[in-house]
Amino acid sequence: MRSKRQRTLTPKMIAHLLQLADRCVRLAETTRYRETLRSYDSLLRRIAGYREFDCLTMAALNDKANCLDKLHRSEAGLALYDEIVKRCGTAKRFKAVKARALVDKGQTFSSLRRDKEAIAEYDRALRLVVRETALEHREQRARALVNKGHSLGELGKHQEEILLCNEVVRRFGQARDLELIDCVALAMYNRGHALAELNRHREAVKAYSKVIARFADSKRESLSLRAIESMVNQAGSLLALGQYKSAHSVYRRVAAIVSRNRRTDFRRQGAMALDAQAAMFHHAKQYSQALRAAYLAIRRYVDSKDPRTRQAVANAFMTKGFSLHYLGRDGARSVFREVVRRFKNDSLEVTRQLVELANDCLRMKDFRSR
Repeated sequence: MRSKRQRTLTPKMIAHLLQLADRCVRLAETTRYRETLRSYDSLLRRIAGYREFDCLTMAALNDKANCLDKLHRSEAGLALYDEIVKRCGTAKRFKAVKARALVDKGQTFSSLRRDKEAIAEYDRALRLVVRETALEHREQRARALVNKGHSLGELGKHQEEILLCNEVVRRFGQARDLELIDCVALAMYNRGHALAELNRHREAVKAYSKVIARFADSKRESLSLRAIESMVNQAGSLLALGQYKSAHSVYRRVAAIVSRNRRTDFRRQGAMALDAQAAMFHHAKQYSQALRAAYLAIRRYVDSKDPRTRQAVANAFMTKGFSLHYLGRDGARSVFREVVRRFKNDSLEVTRQLVELANDCLRMKDFRSR
């Protein structure tokens, strides 16, 4: 008797499996990671054993590993990447799949602050595709280069990071493929960040200007987001150069651009821009303007569940409290109590430190009367 896996695939079966695969991909673009994981498990069970779906199986396994990373199950994700690499073996038709798994494994290591191990995986991917000219191989080469540069930067090797960013732009700067363009945009952005880390802020401002000029009007969200991130960082470099009016203008531009965008990444940049603007005014002792910027950050983003957005909002609360105090107005203690109430269980260490600062303020004599 013939086993189930020996049956010939009918067009109807193929269409159904491809629909299921498409649903998995669409779910992966959301934050419903547990549901996504279940969908990939279902897909993998149904296509197991069909050689016609070998490439789809590899892609599904890789996407499942990505999903495990987002659920903070990194060790399970790393094991799955290793399984993909082992399954690919030395087969040429799986070379791009294998390179993608190695790059994604490197990204997982980087997210765990294990950047030396990440660089080793990126180098493995680069050796695999260095002589290949097909688009799918060039995409993985660009991803490996830009991510290796990021890991070098995390290790404090910013000059080496800049060199790799320059190489990505030189090799792929005129590409029309969207994934390659994303890599170029990230390399240009990372170059600005590396220059800022080296206190070369004038060069950083120019580097960010190139990202903004090229991608600010892009209809592709990943590229327009990269331009907005560049604006926020550019304003930071302008502040470092003492160019407060220019920084203020940039922050206002960011806040205006993202005010109606509901996507988490864009809202995060809006919160960061308003928080930074409030801190800038507070540092300049312009407390009334600091209050206005902090109030906007709180009003627009206080209900966010994104940890980094919540960090910016918590910081805006603290700026609001201090500004009220220095203006001699009531309400500072209420603001600090609100910080403790809202953010005491947050996941980010920086946010928890703000809660500790709020508690310290509540214990200080200076704030007991208000």
